[in-house]
Amino acid sequence: MIPKINRGGRMGGLIRYLLGPGERNEHTDPHLVAGDQRVLRAWEGYDLSPRYNPSAAGELAAHLDAPRRRTGARVTVGRRGRDGSVLVDEGGEPVRADAHVWHCSLSLHPDEPSLSDEQWKQLAGEFVDRMGFGGQRWLAIRHGRSAGSDEHPEGNDHVHLVVQLVDEHGRAANVHNDRPRAQEACRQLEQKHRLRVVEGRQAKRGARATDGRQRYRAEREHERGEIPSPVPDREQLEARVRVAGAGAGSEAEFVRVLRADGVLVRPRFAAGRDDQVVGYSVALPPAVGREPVWHAGGTVAKDLTLPRLRSDGGWTAEDPEAIEEWQRAFRGDPPARPPAPTGDPDIQRTVGELRAVRDAAAGNAAAAARAGAAGFYGWARLEPDLAPRLESCAVELSRSAQTRAGASRPASSRVPALPLMAAALVNPSNKTLWRLALLQEMMALANAVAAAHNAAGELERADRLLAELRGQLEPLRVSFEDAHAAVDPEYARQLQSYRATQEARRLNEIATGGIPPRPAPGSTGAAEQRRPPDRRPPTQQPRRRR
Repeated sequence: MIPKINRGGRMGGLIRYLLGPGERNEHTDPHLVAGDQRVLRAWEGYDLSPRYNPSAAGELAAHLDAPRRRTGARVTVGRRGRDGSVLVDEGGEPVRADAHVWHCSLSLHPDEPSLSDEQWKQLAGEFVDRMGFGGQRWLAIRHGRSAGSDEHPEGNDHVHLVVQLVDEHGRAANVHNDRPRAQEACRQLEQKHRLRVVEGRQAKRGARATDGRQRYRAEREHERGEIPSPVPDREQLEARVRVAGAGAGSEAEFVRVLRADGVLVRPRFAAGRDDQVVGYSVALPPAVGREPVWHAGGTVAKDLTLPRLRSDGGWTAEDPEAIEEWQRAFRGDPPARPPAPTGDPDIQRTVGELRAVRDAAAGNAAAAARAGAAGFYGWARLEPDLAPRLESCAVELSRSAQTRAGASRPASSRVPALPLMAAALVNPSNKTLWRLALLQEMMALANAVAAAHNAAGELERADRLLAELRGQLEPLRVSFEDAHAAVDPEYARQLQSYRATQEARRLNEIATGGIPPRPAPGSTGAAEQRRPPDRRPPTQQPRRRR
């Protein structure tokens, strides 16, 4: 069960939305399933849709807002700008915004069957009590399954909780650390009611996600020619920051690589200091007439905060060269010097580095996934025609990399992402062979990460990771094999023999009832069907055919 929390100051607007048709007409049956005793006595069992009860939303909102209006108490938070910073008025005081409305959606996994209203009533009541909101006015509204997606077209079962944070005596409820508390409450309810367990919560892992409205806005602005790419800023920034973080040998180099890649970089200094950097924000260059939209490193991805990058890279906060580069970025001055050249890539060395990361995956799956995600992003930058498949693999691996601050994170191996991928492309005469070898090493790395998830009991994460990567990489593997077979007759004969043997074995197993028929091309199961010979890179450069 997954909680999603929001705060606001418009009780009537929220209730009208929950009882209305929704953004995609997905609110098919809005009705009350739980609440405090007063609201249950007045409204339980009634049809709350505006078609039959036009005044229902206003009356429910008035009931919840009554303590605040009677006592005149306010609950506020600092208003924040688009970059996440707290806004201040002309006198330098923080701008406050009403935040007495606490809204939380509790969602089941899409594959989990829907619960009854009575079950949701019990779950909602227990969740409110565990959060310490039992003395507040609150209600829970259910209106059918959520809008579906390509992966889960039927959506998921969920309920919306709305809590008035001002109680009958004008006191504000405690919302300190409400998100971690909500996660812990959901974990306890999952165990008590035997619901599907969220593996990422137990593993202290959780990936950042792009809001659907942000994605829709980016697509619309791209269609109007206002921005160059339909991909939301956060996703573009994650790819660039991961590549820079994996390839930089120092913190100063990290800043230089990001700025050379066209990313706007802004340090966050310690209070009252300009020589101690404790965080950073990044942004893409804005369109003409617009302001840049800044994203803190932790909002780009949970494992891309400055402390994480320093820990993984062995960087120190007192590095004077890094401090100088941060100060230059803050002032808008050019870097002290350009990024260090990558030099001539060495396929043997880079594949060896990948194997070292893979071998260490059992002890730190997050570190191996982080290196693999950076590698796929780097490869996608070098070969745009392969980018959709490679970036999809990078996104899936990054979900395994984003552990929380409290998770165990031993020191990790670092692999320069762009130099590593360039090694597969430097020799045009052997380009396909090296791409094939590199693809096999990257898949072996993903298999090692999945094995580590399996060993930790995270079976769902392992299955999802392997299904996505095999589904995306298998067509590339087959195309690389066919391309290399076209120029190497001996390899072509071996490949043809291997595929014929595999097909004969499969047909025999189907005939004897050993396995189900081959999945349709493009399906997830097709990834296991055509495994080519293991083409590891030789110990020396392959000889050219005469």
